[in-house]
Amino acid sequence: EYDMSVYGRGFRGLGASYGMFESIMVKGAGEASGVPVDRLNDTFYSDFRANFHGNGAVIHMETDRSYDDGIHTAALFNDLLDTTTGRSYTMSGFTVTGSVSSVNKNASVVTDSGNDSYANRTAAVAGLVRGPWTFENITVKDMLIEAKGNAGGITAWIEPVSGQTYTFKECVIGENTRIDTYGGSVGGVAGVITQHDSNAAGV
Repeated sequence: EYDMSVYGRGFRGLGASYGMFESIMVKGAGEASGVPVDRLNDTFYSDFRANFHGNGAVIHMETDRSYDDGIHTAALFNDLLDTTTGRSYTMSGFTVTGSVSSVNKNASVVTDSGNDSYANRTAAVAGLVRGPWTFENITVKDMLIEAKGNAGGITAWIEPVSGQTYTFKECVIGENTRIDTYGGSVGGVAGVITQHDSNAAGV
């Protein structure tokens, strides 16, 4: 068993958010042109892009992302967004237990709805899935999932892109699992499916 709870809220998921670099031109006094310098901008990027086979591992997590409203995803693998033509990925062979939350339960009123919670996605495995993924032989059990917005056992949100399909095979939402949302959609396997473009494929 891999116990990620020992890291507390320091464990932000595989493919966790990190700053994106942007190139800016820096000019000295009296210089007509500058030199390009890379710096961190204000956006965040959380995107796991690889095949993953757990070899039967049990992964225990106790992830709390409620401390920052600017963080939209709480899940073991954050978001899966690669839509590069010809690429597809498989995630298989593991069990997730524990808890994941994007809700500030210490707030006086825990009710979020409408645009305030729409972007939020919380799940055991993946937040937002946009690229072509296969999920196989994955079990979620003994798990508490609490979302400010969309929530699901495997993924909170699927947003299909043209020509790409998504497969769930032998995935189980097992005993002692509870999935709650305070302002979005909720589902056992997937919380919500929305259309990314007019020619989106199926699931």
